[in-house]
Amino acid sequence: MPRRGVRKYSEQFSFSPRPNTWIRQLHFRFNSAVFTRVGSTVESAQIVFTPFHVILDSGDYLWMHFRREFDRPSEAFEIHEGVVLEVDRYYWTRGVIYLQTSEHRPVSLNLRYSAGDYYSGQLAQYQAGLSVRLDRHVSLSVTGSINDVDLPEGDFITRLYNFRAKVNLSSELSWSNLLQYDNLSRSLGLNSRLRWNFRPGSDLFLVLNQGWDGDGNTLIPTAKEITMKVEYTFRF
Repeated sequence: MPRRGVRKYSEQFSFSPRPNTWIRQLHFRFNSAVFTRVGSTVESAQIVFTPFHVILDSGDYLWMHFRREFDRPSEAFEIHEGVVLEVDRYYWTRGVIYLQTSEHRPVSLNLRYSAGDYYSGQLAQYQAGLSVRLDRHVSLSVTGSINDVDLPEGDFITRLYNFRAKVNLSSELSWSNLLQYDNLSRSLGLNSRLRWNFRPGSDLFLVLNQGWDGDGNTLIPTAKEITMKVEYTFRF
């Protein structure tokens, strides 16, 4: 997210050899970023070290990294309903491991797990996704993620689920759909987009956005929006 009234200093070092084996490429990275306010006061900073990132000839890949972060909020803020973090200096360290199987297969899987400190407490993150390509025209995917936050100021769990479906009706016409639900707002949202590439570089989009709010065991329709957009390329 863009920040206003701050300066950013960043650097990155990487080494990416290509072994002549069943391993297509290896990545080793170190990068950092520091955000300062106009008066040169450090607002936040992070260091990320990736000691292991391997991409196989099969297209599968596995990586892990470690993060050291610092944040100094200028005022108290509500991180979750009823959970307020006070002005302080917060340091935390986290580890992440991620596995992605090749998307060239009819069925692919991705798994992500992250654990460690978070502000004044602990955070565990879980994510799993499954993608299925029924044929060259139809693909489906489902993803679920859970954040389990344990802070002295209060504990909470967030859940986000989404389902995607894409149908390529032809080389010029496609239909994409995203259905998403989260437990905090207890809302369900649908984004459905029809795209027609009527000439090279020019597209027509017809988009439907529909929302529902949870009320007990019932979903109540809320906002509905239908828009049409045309992108046209002029060549001289």
